[in-house]
Amino acid sequence: MTSCDPAPRDIWLAYVEFADHEGVGKVRPVVILDASGEASVITAKITASANYEPSSFVEISDWESCGLRRPSWVQIEPLVEVRRDKLLRDEPLGQLSLSTYELVCAALGSVNQHPLPEPDKPLPGAMRRGEEGSRVRLGHA
Repeated sequence: MTSCDPAPRDIWLAYVEFADHEGVGKVRPVVILDASGEASVITAKITASANYEPSSFVEISDWESCGLRRPSWVQIEPLVEVRRDKLLRDEPLGQLSLSTYELVCAALGSVNQHPLPEPDKPLPGAMRRGEEGSRVRLGHA
C-alpha cells in the first residue's frame, strides 16, 4: 500500500493484470491520468517496446529525468483502472514532463473524442467505466 497519494502525471510501479488472463499480471510502470477515485486510479501503461501502431504510443523523450531506466512510451489504449493497493513502493518513480503529459492528453482526446483535464483536475465520475483492474475507455457510454 502506498503512503502518499498518486497524482496525474506521476509514474508509479504497479501490478497490472493481463486482460486475457484473470489473476495473472506483471509489475510495470504506469502514468496516473485520474487519481480522483477513492479505491482506484486510471492509468496508461508505460512500455519500453513501441513495436506496434505508432499512433497508439507517445514517446517519453525525457525518460531518464522521469525516473525510467530505458527509452519508453506511453501506451494510449487501453487505459487500465488500477486499485490503489496495487501501486508499489511508497512514492512514484518520477513524473511525466508537462509537455509529454499534454501530448498524451492530446492523443487520448483524438482516440476517445474527449480530452483529459488539466493535470490537477480529476476526470468527471461519469467518464469512469469498468470495475477495478479493468480496461477503461474514456468518453464512451
